[in-house]
Amino acid sequence: MYLYDIPNGTYQQVADLLPTAGYIKGGATTTEFLASICPQQVLTEVNCVTGINDQIEESFKIFPNPATNMIKIEVAEPVLINIFDTFGNTVFRAEMTEPEEIDISNFTNGVYFVHAILGPSSFSKVLLKVSP
Repeated sequence: MYLYDIPNGTYQQVADLLPTAGYIKGGATTTEFLASICPQQVLTEVNCVTGINDQIEESFKIFPNPATNMIKIEVAEPVLINIFDTFGNTVFRAEMTEPEEIDISNFTNGVYFVHAILGPSSFSKVLLKVSP
């Protein structure tokens, strides 16, 4: 956060709002100019919400990836899973309420997209099928 002195164009940093560790995926900046001879202190709070999908994705895990014959999908709540090949064909579909192992030995080698639907939210992860 900076404090500006408009008449002579100088400024000084009065607060460092970024943490020393970590990162922010999104955010906003606010600039306020006050035209007054009376000094004022203004506190502006900016809250950065990275999104609910980030939390949902963290509760959904696929491993191993790349995989040869079996994958395990871990879910924290009921989810509809669709696995698509690169042509958009559905090669697997299931509703899951708990961790489950899936046999992918009959999948051809290549890239697949694992699409998860949790209520109104959805997201995809990439799965790579390789030879043993």
